[in-house]
Amino acid sequence: MKVVLVQLPSPWLISDRDVPLLGILHLAAALRNKGVEVQVADLIGLPEECWYIPEGDIYGISLTTPQVPYAKKVIQYLRARTAYEPTIVVGGPHVSALPQWSLDNLGADYAFVGEADIEFPNFVLRGASSRIIQCSPVDVSQLSLPARDLVDIRSFHGGGINRYVKDFRYEGYMTTGRGCPYNCAFCGQRAITGGIVRQKPVSMVIQEVHELLGCYECDLIYFQDDTFNLSKERVFALCRSLAGMNFAWHCLCRADLVEPVMLSAMRDAGCRNVTFGFESGSNRILKLMNKRLTAEDNLRAAELVDKAGMTIRGQMIVGFPGETDETIAETEAFIKAAPVTKWGLHAFVPLPGSDVWNYPEKYGLEIDKKNEDFTAGYHTIGKSGEWAKVWGDETRDWLVYLRQVAAERNIDQ
Repeated sequence: MKVVLVQLPSPWLISDRDVPLLGILHLAAALRNKGVEVQVADLIGLPEECWYIPEGDIYGISLTTPQVPYAKKVIQYLRARTAYEPTIVVGGPHVSALPQWSLDNLGADYAFVGEADIEFPNFVLRGASSRIIQCSPVDVSQLSLPARDLVDIRSFHGGGINRYVKDFRYEGYMTTGRGCPYNCAFCGQRAITGGIVRQKPVSMVIQEVHELLGCYECDLIYFQDDTFNLSKERVFALCRSLAGMNFAWHCLCRADLVEPVMLSAMRDAGCRNVTFGFESGSNRILKLMNKRLTAEDNLRAAELVDKAGMTIRGQMIVGFPGETDETIAETEAFIKAAPVTKWGLHAFVPLPGSDVWNYPEKYGLEIDKKNEDFTAGYHTIGKSGEWAKVWGDETRDWLVYLRQVAAERNIDQ
């Protein structure tokens, strides 16, 4: 039995080799632990004419919503090229939110909902009685290190989106846990994790750090947790273990949970940058988003990080239902006031699994879910010329304007 896991491209991005897809590499490691032969077909960054997918008995494809068209192409390709009928399995954020739609529209045989680290190897070895397989959140302390050796991992380590963190050669990526307890209206993460937070033992985190530093010569690490600073005690425990390891790192934090002593510990342990999902400068929009914090919380957090001597990346969502010229003006004022090094400005889209997708009437939207094919307009950011032609005129104009404001405000000169 041979399994081939497929990493789909994201060609709308400036570079889709900025960040490796650790979920597939964790899955590959879990399969190997069960004695299953596994390969990864890495299509990231490749045009369609350069795709290569090895022969296998079972194909596993993980996809986000904007990757739907590429999943369809891969499945059609696999069906057409083989004399036998391979088993094709799909999973990931889009499938977890819309498993029946994925079976009906992608041409797959099985759909996995949630974290498949345990259930997918069980399926490979024993099969399944249902085409939709529900997975429980895994015990992350039982995970193996991602199978980074199955892809050209060095090609992801050049530091694409994180070039604003200076003076490093290779950037590694890892997580210290999974899940987020918050339920922001635009986010679909609960379709995967159920909102259940699980954190790896500190010793396990340090083991993976050593692998990235030693085997892959990384000198910068991005901790990709949804919210790195959920637990103050855990942040301090990690920082005590990371201190003196002589590498730089950065992470994503929640603004209302930062405090000076925490930031000092992070800085002293090597943290160089903190990313915040500020999302908006308007308290009205933040309330509609169910962010459970205010623009004042966000500004305070940015000022504390700046005072602690670290740089900041700020993420904003433009065009959320209820956005107006007045709320855009509030966001403009926030961008001008906050000591942020780099801005990421994203267009709002109603991602499957989010509260906006599940209950659009709450937000004054109409979504024709029966006829939605997800072939366009579901990426939130991308290349110049790509993002500008996808969304509605109003959101596009707001984005163009705020990008100009952010460029003028850029303090990383």
